[in-house]
Amino acid sequence: MNPFCALVANDLKLKKARPHSQTLWWKAYMAMIGATGIALFAYAILRGFLHPEDMLSGIPFLLFLGFGLSIRTLKQEWHNGTVSWWLALPYSRTVLLGAKAASAFVRFLYALASTLAVFFLFTITGLFLRPDIWNGQSLHGLVAHALPGLLLLLVASSLPIMLGIVWIVVSKSRLRPVLPAIWLAVIALGTFIPNYFFPKDKAGGISRLPERITSASLIEAVAFMALIAVLCFVFSSYVLERHVEV
Repeated sequence: MNPFCALVANDLKLKKARPHSQTLWWKAYMAMIGATGIALFAYAILRGFLHPEDMLSGIPFLLFLGFGLSIRTLKQEWHNGTVSWWLALPYSRTVLLGAKAASAFVRFLYALASTLAVFFLFTITGLFLRPDIWNGQSLHGLVAHALPGLLLLLVASSLPIMLGIVWIVVSKSRLRPVLPAIWLAVIALGTFIPNYFFPKDKAGGISRLPERITSASLIEAVAFMALIAVLCFVFSSYVLERHVEV
């Protein structure tokens, strides 16, 4: 197996250890949350509070999941006391960080697939409960807007993943004092990207994604976020190589 793929596969095997009793409670807790969410969703459909286009409003929040997954993936080396062994592997720091980013991205894909499965279940529920609202025409509009959104989400996920890696690497280095500046940069990016590439309409409403994947604004946004992600990766590799103490 390719060494890089082996590193990624090893990261994906690592799981947070929990006592058996805690695992059972965790599953029961998640099942209760899922059942409550389905009940609330069904109620919102029946009352006409929820429409197909509202399903897209929660997709951008999945980017926060990418940030958290990359932090968890990299932080576990320090949490488990294996950082010295990890850095002693016969690979460059760039390869090691690249494998961490790739494993975080794979976990993000798992989470995205699970989310899409839930959306599909909710859509089927809407078709049965309110066919006057959830019909073929409305679902066609939903898919038309979802495709550019998913493309943007896949590429944009590289940015929060790399920001999470930058956060952990800097926090474990001699450059810890610059962490507030990194937070300010993250807030600035989160404000600049949607307002610049997807401005609000004339009425001041929420900005909408373009319906075409080949839209110029979508391509520009994807290219910009990919560039920032690459710069974050280069910066984190430099910090890990020169400023991290183990």
